[in-house]
Amino acid sequence: HRPDLLGGITVIEGEAESVRRTADGRSREPAGKVRFTAIPYHLWAHRGRTPMAVWLATGPEVADPAPGATLAWRAKRSASHNGHLVDALADQLDVTAPGDTTRPHFHWWNRLGGTEWVQYEFDEETTVRGCQVYWFRDVPRGACDVPASWCVLWRDGEEWKPVDARGGYPTEAGTFVEVEWTPVRTRALRLEVQCKPNLSAGIHEWRVVGDG
Repeated sequence: HRPDLLGGITVIEGEAESVRRTADGRSREPAGKVRFTAIPYHLWAHRGRTPMAVWLATGPEVADPAPGATLAWRAKRSASHNGHLVDALADQLDVTAPGDTTRPHFHWWNRLGGTEWVQYEFDEETTVRGCQVYWFRDVPRGACDVPASWCVLWRDGEEWKPVDARGGYPTEAGTFVEVEWTPVRTRALRLEVQCKPNLSAGIHEWRVVGDG
């Protein structure tokens, strides 16, 4: 019994094994033990909108793993618009199709036809040499398409500079597109897009490739 919680309630407390995704996002690994407190169902969301679970996994093979400690997940994420959606850029969830809305995704809707960006800021200077992007696309039923063009910028002090990309910037939908560049050491990366006229754009995942 917890008399100090929500006016006094009965809870279930315990310890559980946790799992997380590996750095490549393709498998899972043990992440240590975590403490949990389960409260009665009728008290859910008493602190506003928060994650919840009713049926709990009984083994690691069926658990929903936490994101792995990738460069993208460890970074501070921001955007020119819809900043509340930026965690989807690095959540490492599988994508089944460009227009898959069953998983969280990032988009710049309702900004149409302009230049927009998303950004990763690292805790310390980090060497980065490439990235992979899976575009969100829901046309014709929606108004998000792959961008007309895009580029990656790195921050040198207070100045943003384009990376020295090897090849072009692909905009194919339905797969991860990859760009490699001459490695740079930086504390921030920015992905900048030029949306098509009268359309917006979006991203399912933005992976960053670094050294190590």
